[in-house]
Amino acid sequence: MEYVRCEYSTRKPAEILEDPNVLAVVDFAVDDNSYPFDTHDPRYLNTGLRCFGPAHQVEVWYGEAQVSSGRTNDIAWSTDGITLFAAYSVPETVGTDLSELSCDAYKRLLALCTDMEFEHITRAWNYFDSINHGEEDLERYKLFCTGRYNAFMTAGYDPEVFPAASALGSHGGPLLIYMLASKSEAQRFENPLQVSAYN
Repeated sequence: MEYVRCEYSTRKPAEILEDPNVLAVVDFAVDDNSYPFDTHDPRYLNTGLRCFGPAHQVEVWYGEAQVSSGRTNDIAWSTDGITLFAAYSVPETVGTDLSELSCDAYKRLLALCTDMEFEHITRAWNYFDSINHGEEDLERYKLFCTGRYNAFMTAGYDPEVFPAASALGSHGGPLLIYMLASKSEAQRFENPLQVSAYN
């Protein structure tokens, strides 16, 4: 994973995506009409979150070499042969069990990574609505974590190699997960003063 790099840019996504080494452009400010942009490029991801900075910025991930990209079973992906970027979005409907939804989403993503021979998940980002709603074990964040954990265990991942991750609450919108994966194992660090989210 030493080859991947990230920067923040105020350039337009369409301009950034002209670079063949771009793995992904992650946009945080397309939840209104202030910055209209529509693309079917699998490397472009709209989180639906609002950017509060003075200027609209996007997160840009670069690979080491020219990138190929596509969509497989509704999962957008791109790779330079060293690093894989994969993103999956699924709507929550009334009565949906978030634990089951997150488990299924992660199973799909992990299966794609395995099929493409990028078994080492190094970093994941998760977005879903009302993250702290619910009490105790029915808190939505806990339900999400349970589903994610079950997916990793079903796929045969040891908890010692679970990836670094973050989860953010949104105001509506789908369950959105995107991740970076590698063909080689990443070095991991755990804060001994903190209980891991996976636990």
